[in-house]
Amino acid sequence: MLFRAPLVSLAVFASFFQLSSATGIAQALNPVCKPALTSAIVVASPEQRIAAGAKAEPPITDTSNGFAWPDTPLGIIKAGNGYQFFASDGGYHSRQLWQGHWVGNNKGGSIVTTVGTLDNPLGSGDPKDVSVSANRNPGVNPIYPS
Repeated sequence: MLFRAPLVSLAVFASFFQLSSATGIAQALNPVCKPALTSAIVVASPEQRIAAGAKAEPPITDTSNGFAWPDTPLGIIKAGNGYQFFASDGGYHSRQLWQGHWVGNNKGGSIVTTVGTLDNPLGSGDPKDVSVSANRNPGVNPIYPS
């Protein structure tokens, strides 16, 4: 019995391989898109990011990194007035009183959202920073327990 089980498995695998190979040959492939490589396209220059950081809400407190956005690949959602972009801002976000509320978490990283176009993800509005705030119960957010 022990000898026969591997042979049966081999026979099943061989017949599956023949079936899948024949199926693959019969398929006609129609490309959905035709990607092409182009030269790099800059959609947000360092100067534009500095200007956006100067008007970010709440204000940027990191004097070493400034407005470190995007620090991750951009997420994009189609919105009625264009596109909403979101990505990490890798800068340090000091606790600060802003518009009557404490914001920032004394840690690096936050989520920054902007509304713009595919050619201008910074748009004309102010970038909105959403820091992960401290919580009294450290079990609520294990990533930032303090």
